[in-house]
Amino acid sequence: SQADRGSRMTGGDVRLRAIMVEKGWLGKKTGQGFYTHKGKKKEINSDVQAFVKSFVARDLKLEEKEIQDRIVSR
Repeated sequence: SQADRGSRMTGGDVRLRAIMVEKGWLGKKTGQGFYTHKGKKKEINSDVQAFVKSFVARDLKLEEKEIQDRIVSR
C-alpha cells in the first residue's frame, strides 16, 4: 500500500517543466530557465518567476528559512 503523505505533498503540477520546455526555457543551453544566464553570472528569471506563480494553489506564507529547511529535509 502507498504511504499517506498528507496534504503537504499534494498540489504539484507536473506540466510546469513541459511548458517551460515548450517556451524554450531550457536553462544554460538557451541562457534562460529558472535563471537568466549571462556568462558565469546568473539571476532569477523574472518571466519564469511570474509564470511559476500561476501554478501556486495556495500560499502557505512561509518564511524563507522555513522553505529552505523543507527543501533540505526532504
